[in-house]
Amino acid sequence: AWFSEVEVLALGKALEDLFKRPDMEPYFHQDSTVYNERSILVPGQQNRIPDRLCCYREKWYIADYKTGIALKKHETQTTEYAYLLKEAGFPVAQAALIYLGEEPTVQLINF
Repeated sequence: AWFSEVEVLALGKALEDLFKRPDMEPYFHQDSTVYNERSILVPGQQNRIPDRLCCYREKWYIADYKTGIALKKHETQTTEYAYLLKEAGFPVAQAALIYLGEEPTVQLINF
């Protein structure tokens, strides 16, 4: 097995805590409309595929899951998703870079 039972339980608890954070409500609320791994079409270029797009209270939220350490290119990639959605007329409120690991962390980017 890749993970021990104790590790699986600990990770499950950490993710549950993450989902319950007030600032994560738009991303995981039952009333959010969610699109997982949907292409954003970019004419003449390769499509972009964010991990999670959420529409909550008529605003859009972008979530991208990452492993390892936070890198500037992650923020650049997520900001590009927001730019493309805004160009298409979608009101983007925020993006979340969700770093998965022993202690999941979140970097929020407001637009």
